[in-house]
Amino acid sequence: MSQLKIRNIDFLFEDDVAFQWNPGHPGCGNMVNSTSFIAPAFERYFILAMRDAKKLIKDPALLAEAELFCRQEGQHSKQHFAHVALLIRKYPGLEETRKQVWRSYENLLASKDLKFHMAYMANLELLFAPLANYMVRNLEVLFGGSDQRIASFILW
Repeated sequence: MSQLKIRNIDFLFEDDVAFQWNPGHPGCGNMVNSTSFIAPAFERYFILAMRDAKKLIKDPALLAEAELFCRQEGQHSKQHFAHVALLIRKYPGLEETRKQVWRSYENLLASKDLKFHMAYMANLELLFAPLANYMVRNLEVLFGGSDQRIASFILW
């Protein structure tokens, strides 16, 4: 049985959240904003690639794990997309950036094979645990004085 728990949380991305929501550490704030632009595209890419991979999975437990992974990625994508929608409401020109990122992942999905997609997914997923660990260990430095609505979202 999987240890993965899907966390269904809806964050509020209200219009009073500043684009630079982390004035004490603007580099961290910009990294989070940039990640939110990329995340829905790569999470969708992960889900679509995994959909193809699931056709080859014979083990019911592994198939259930793949299903949970897709549900989790969908939840992550939903929250990042809501953050991006806020940023685009503030700066409508960013919509073109979102579209370009989206297209880049559509092109990647269309141009590479399943083996590549699984390796790409594994490499990117392996990045997040140490990054999250770093952020948690450095909460005050990275997020002290920031808008806690966005900080809590990224640390979720």
